[in-house]
Amino acid sequence: MSYTGYLSNSLKVLLFNADAAEENAKDSEATKYGFVTLAIVGLVSAIINIALPVPGTAGGLGYADLLLKPIMVIISFIIGYSIYHFLAKILGGKATGAEYFRVLSGAMVVSLLTTLLIALTGVGFPLVLGGVSWLLVGGWIMAVNTLVLHKVHQLSVLKAVMLGIVLPLAMLALLAFLYFVTFIHGSYYDRVLS
Repeated sequence: MSYTGYLSNSLKVLLFNADAAEENAKDSEATKYGFVTLAIVGLVSAIINIALPVPGTAGGLGYADLLLKPIMVIISFIIGYSIYHFLAKILGGKATGAEYFRVLSGAMVVSLLTTLLIALTGVGFPLVLGGVSWLLVGGWIMAVNTLVLHKVHQLSVLKAVMLGIVLPLAMLALLAFLYFVTFIHGSYYDRVLS
């Protein structure tokens, strides 16, 4: 399969096409395409951040981001996907790490939309659009991951939903709770006790 065929299948996966997910999973060439896609996502993100810096942010590392961002996107993706793959294997998943990587890495092209919307706040778009797009894209990626866990890892629908949707939402709730206890609630006691 060519790189354009891989991207075409990746866009189909974003529209919940299980056949396209299975095709990308089985194509050994798709592993390198996955790395290329993640690097492009990081590079485009760095270019957008340099060209349209978001007001009120540090602006990254400037031109060093052109090298560092693609590397960081690849590393952070590998860490995240490895956790899911490990848990899927514990639950009886059948896919190899490479098969799972091939499908999910291509689906990350959707994150470019979020990066662009956040960058557009620098030219007058409301910042809330960037935040809302992060939520929408995050939800979309969770749904796509659930499809991939079900079709590529061959987990039951219940296991795929538990791992792909319930687990991330539970982790998000835990982080929100810890934030509340640490910063909101903690600062209240600091004021009362001082």
